[in-house]
Amino acid sequence: MHELNPPVASFPARRRPFALRRGVFWACLLFGAALAQTSSATAPAGRFVLGTTDGVDTIADTKTGLVWQKAWGGAAAFTSAQAACIALGAAWRVPSVSELLTIFEDGTSLELTFPAAQGTDPLLWTSSPEVRTPGRMWTVSLEHGQTQGDFAATAHRAPCVR
Repeated sequence: MHELNPPVASFPARRRPFALRRGVFWACLLFGAALAQTSSATAPAGRFVLGTTDGVDTIADTKTGLVWQKAWGGAAAFTSAQAACIALGAAWRVPSVSELLTIFEDGTSLELTFPAAQGTDPLLWTSSPEVRTPGRMWTVSLEHGQTQGDFAATAHRAPCVR
């Protein structure tokens, strides 16, 4: 009996690379389409609420209970960014990696929810130190929500949270 969909192993050796490349092409095409759909999504209605806390314009996340500063400062070394958050008042600080990643949930478009996300530097400081390398802190990319370490002396923006 002839199989309609023979396994990859039954293809002649000279055809395997093409068949595999074709599969990878379709996987990339489909995955890319899925990414394009999620990157333009907006946050669920009512999740982010504009307000004012201690005279600071804020965006409250009703899902996590975190309150974010609406306007983010310019790029600065980690210690300067941390000092700018503390200067806002009691309980203001640079967020941890896990806190910062929550604003990427649900395919939220940061540019729509957080206008301050627009800018030239795609990396944001977190308060999470890179444990294996002293002098380095974790950052989160605005473009993909991925984390990476960077030296604390490098200039990046830092959203403040409480």
